[in-house]
Amino acid sequence: MNKETTGYLELVLFSILAGSVGIFVKLVQNLDVYSIVFFRAFIGVIFILLAITILNKLKELAIVNPVKTLFVGIFQGLSIFLYFYAFFQTSISNAIFLVYT
Repeated sequence: MNKETTGYLELVLFSILAGSVGIFVKLVQNLDVYSIVFFRAFIGVIFILLAITILNKLKELAIVNPVKTLFVGIFQGLSIFLYFYAFFQTSISNAIFLVYT
């Protein structure tokens, strides 16, 4: 399989996984928004740290501009929180519609 076909397959797989996030959030009955956002970030950090450790790229991880990095982190965290909060307040289709507008 060539690189272009592999890239298309990865794109399709990501689209399916990203599109099904709302369904997974609606299926979780016992967790609130804060817990879902925490576990999503925690699992992501674990996988990223594992990848960095396995690929031996820890030395390349550096913060060039700490103020911009802090603001990006705050706004990204707020965006993810509001995204999941929208799933709890409205239907999946309305939440997705609001995100992509």
